[in-house]
Amino acid sequence: MGLSDEQFAAMLASIAVERRVQKLFVGPGYATDAEIARSFEQLNGVWNLYVASLPYDKFDPKTNVSDEDLQKYLDINKEAFRIPAAVGFDVVFFAAKDFPPDANENFSDEELEKFYKQTIRKYLTQDEKGFKIKDFKDVKEEVVKDLKKENAINRALTKAEDVLTTIYDSEAKFASDEFKKILAEEKLAVKALPLVRPTEKAPDGMPGDVLAAAFAENLNSEKFYGDPIRTDDGAYLVFFRESKPSYIPQLNQVKEQVKNAYLDSKKREAFAALGRELSEKAKAEVGKGGEKVFAETVKAAGFEVKNLEKFSFAKPESAGGNQILIRVLASSLPKMAGGDVSNMLNVGNTGYIVYAKSFKAPAAEAGKEELKNLAKSVEAEDAQMSAMGVFDIKIRSKLPKNSDE
Repeated sequence: MGLSDEQFAAMLASIAVERRVQKLFVGPGYATDAEIARSFEQLNGVWNLYVASLPYDKFDPKTNVSDEDLQKYLDINKEAFRIPAAVGFDVVFFAAKDFPPDANENFSDEELEKFYKQTIRKYLTQDEKGFKIKDFKDVKEEVVKDLKKENAINRALTKAEDVLTTIYDSEAKFASDEFKKILAEEKLAVKALPLVRPTEKAPDGMPGDVLAAAFAENLNSEKFYGDPIRTDDGAYLVFFRESKPSYIPQLNQVKEQVKNAYLDSKKREAFAALGRELSEKAKAEVGKGGEKVFAETVKAAGFEVKNLEKFSFAKPESAGGNQILIRVLASSLPKMAGGDVSNMLNVGNTGYIVYAKSFKAPAAEAGKEELKNLAKSVEAEDAQMSAMGVFDIKIRSKLPKNSDE
């Protein structure tokens, strides 16, 4: 089973501690008691915080754009807008319905149960209590029908493979008379599809997943066929016929795409600039007016403010079970002290600025003798033990026991 929300949040909290002390164990090969104690102080201390957030999607810098701007952007990023090569495919479809079973095709219960177990997901039902598996005896007729269909698809696939084996053994070349002769002798219905690019909708006569598989084969005049492509109703053979090369389009061909990309790039630049400027402004303002001024400053820029009281990494549930918030705090607080304002951090397509209103260290020293022994162990091992390895000992002790352990 996976970790519970509480366990996962606690592990995220450990990131803060690990980052704080990682350098202690990879540098000169020793760590002082004070340095390690400081890290445990942060783990067990209590923070009162304001967390300001602004989703990227709600940020609108109102950027003006001209055709000249778009042309310059296209010139710089032209490869991103390259139109891929178009390919013309010839396809042959082997329909499963054209490969019926023998008149006396029957299955033993053993064969049916084996197929039932292999495809058991098909026989699941769901209600308000969760998923249930239908008993074999209740779906036996459905299993018989499904197994017959599966066998028909396999026969179609086998026929497609036999055709390819014949082409391969003949060493027939692309568009050669020998290749055409084989197709004719097999009496295959070959359908010539129009040129299509991988970014376009599949033409009639070719399902989208078959088109994607055909492009994945990278077919050309040298390698003009690939493996048969299995579908829910048969099998396809796809042959390369012709192609047109890729090209860099003119602006008028991709103007909307270029405009969207240009505006997004400018928006991201503006979003990052807003974060830098607002963070610096908030750092200056809190010195004058404290938490009230911080809230007013960030709200004026469109940020929402969450008041988080008595947060501790040792009790990650104090973040209300919000794992993204834990991640934000784990990345910010180890570099902060009471009264500090963080730089803006982007997590989950949202910008966050943290104001540490206050920090209260643990009332009692956190295992001073134990920490001293840990420091000695690290020195003895020439700092080969990572910070995470050391602090996992403490963090794991705070996790609820997993019933699977």
